[in-house]
Amino acid sequence: MRANRLGGAAALALLAFASARALAGPTDPPRPSPRLERFESEAALRRYIADVAGAQRARERWSARATGLRFAQAQPATGTQSDAPPPDPCPPERPDCRPAAESIIVTGSRVPPHNSSITNNQTIGVDEGDIVKQVGQFLLILQDGRIFSVDTRPGGAPGLAVADRVNVYRDAAEDMWYDEMLVAGDRVLVTGYSYEHRATEFSVFRVDPKGRLTSLGTFYRRSYDYYSSDNYATRIVGDRLVVYTPVDIGDVDAKHPLQWPIVWRWTPRTRGEPEKSAHKLLFSVRDVYRPVLPTLYPVIHAISVCPLSEVASERELSCRTTGFVGPTARELYVSPTDAYLWTSMGDGDAEDFARAPGCSPKPWADGIPAAVYRLPLAGGDPGVLGARGEPVDHFAIEAHGKTLHALLFKPPGACGDEADARRRRWWSEETPPDPHLSFFAAGLDSFGPLVEEAPVGAYTALPDPGSALVADRFTDRYLVYGGMGRWGSWPPDAEERERRPDGKVFAVPLRRPAATSALTIPHTINRVERVGDDVVMSGYRDASGLQLSYLGLKAAPHVASTVKLEGRFESEGRSHAFNSLVEPGGAGIMGIPTVRQEADSGRWWFRSGASDVSFLAVDPAGALRSLGPLATSVKPMRGRYGIADQAIPGYACEVSCIDWYGNTRPIFTDGRVFALTGAEIVEGRVEAGAIREVRRLQVAGPTRPRAP
Repeated sequence: MRANRLGGAAALALLAFASARALAGPTDPPRPSPRLERFESEAALRRYIADVAGAQRARERWSARATGLRFAQAQPATGTQSDAPPPDPCPPERPDCRPAAESIIVTGSRVPPHNSSITNNQTIGVDEGDIVKQVGQFLLILQDGRIFSVDTRPGGAPGLAVADRVNVYRDAAEDMWYDEMLVAGDRVLVTGYSYEHRATEFSVFRVDPKGRLTSLGTFYRRSYDYYSSDNYATRIVGDRLVVYTPVDIGDVDAKHPLQWPIVWRWTPRTRGEPEKSAHKLLFSVRDVYRPVLPTLYPVIHAISVCPLSEVASERELSCRTTGFVGPTARELYVSPTDAYLWTSMGDGDAEDFARAPGCSPKPWADGIPAAVYRLPLAGGDPGVLGARGEPVDHFAIEAHGKTLHALLFKPPGACGDEADARRRRWWSEETPPDPHLSFFAAGLDSFGPLVEEAPVGAYTALPDPGSALVADRFTDRYLVYGGMGRWGSWPPDAEERERRPDGKVFAVPLRRPAATSALTIPHTINRVERVGDDVVMSGYRDASGLQLSYLGLKAAPHVASTVKLEGRFESEGRSHAFNSLVEPGGAGIMGIPTVRQEADSGRWWFRSGASDVSFLAVDPAGALRSLGPLATSVKPMRGRYGIADQAIPGYACEVSCIDWYGNTRPIFTDGRVFALTGAEIVEGRVEAGAIREVRRLQVAGPTRPRAP
């Protein structure tokens, strides 16, 4: 952290903020703070909310999005006084203010050179929530609101056997969704969302040496639905759970005291409802920092750090939470030491500024359009850094050594056509009118208590990938990115006569970003994944099958090989659907979910049919070759949301029956190769250049009596 004292640049920044505050008009949002400072009281936060409402009324641009919790519109708490001026009632919800539906971001996760993790994580040392985890010799599978514990060495020999099965849910009638599972030592955490209680649910279990699970408690915390189609809500660093939840304050009634989010334990007596004497605040106003960006749509971005090792049947879930008020647009990245929250003025603000009476570029000329927060996981004060632009996605942020890197879209303009052009960029596949990407590099010592902007030298213009949609990945030495052909992953129709164009790929050296290498691959780009120190990309040239290209980065960047999986099509788009294992000599193996029918290859997140897993080998020179698939025995059938699993005799799903996070994974552990395909685990072995099935296990079925 830099010294907490005012230099020349800091003094100029404070002067600029003071001038902007003095010039603020009635239609401008409340002017941001020039430094990181907490709200001193609840009344101060309510005054800020009232000022936002006043600016909205002055512009005749309403914000009443009502996206779920509306936690601050409950009845006033007793014994609390308010000195905030009451705002006028808000009119009905404005349709064009609703946040756009998120789309699957088809990119992969960072894989260490000698990775033995069964999760394809973005960053070494930071585990991400997924549907399958490992504790010792046991694989834990999260499906249908249940955890299935599978012994990979029953009786001490390689094999597959169900060791235990528990329901995470307690009431099948409750509207619950369970999405992510993490492990820390012998502790297992499952996160879900309850629409009945409008709260995130945390269920903690302990795994014993026999693979059996014992509940240590279920906890709720008031929040909006944390689900994200491209980012994972939870991380584990050591024994610390790191979880992000937004709290929308854009429609808070400032006449009433704020009802802050609470945390409470589920008990049979309360059945999920909090007891007044048995809950505690998740955070209070003194944990919330004032906005450093102007916005008409304020959100409290809450980041909680919770030690899991302290949770027991008689001890509560304890969290340290920090909130940052800012615009809706954000990306979260977690390193082994810090959480980074990148906030930027989004389309809603751009639209309002553009259509406001007497619009001028003043809101961004006098201020900064983006702010990056750095929050130490071990405790301590956060730091902030001003920036221009927003990350392509959360994979586009990487802390490497003493530097924070990012791949950024240029910031939108404040008025007129630029805001419209930015919206078109997000929702079309057309080539943008000019290069719109830049490489960002700033020292970690740049973060401090004052909102100082990163210097011009922190940005390097990058080549246009030829598409408004970008897939990207960091390695230790490079940033690799390319233009995606479309949001989905469908291959060309059989009737299409013209082949898809070659994909444009760029390798950016982290130390010399101006020396970017431009390459082409003979297919479009669906995803970019790290494999050891190199990168692999998937896509289509025509309707005959999925193609994968290997980009070697150990010397000069080059396309080492391309292979086609004839008659195979990619079926899942999440980063965790891909995984790889690289041996010390450079040879490796990787797996990716595929299906035989082109019609099933859209990679929709509500697709709940099991896929096959196609495996490929790579040699030290980067030459790819197909090993074939481990196939599911589940026959696909059509359901309400597309492909659904075939009914399993004696088994029924009761809750969380859509696999939002997918259900197919390649797994490499204990020198063995597995494919999770829905409710089956298939083990394979590479022999004579092909993958062969060794055994398989159907984990779901009639309820079995629990072993003593």
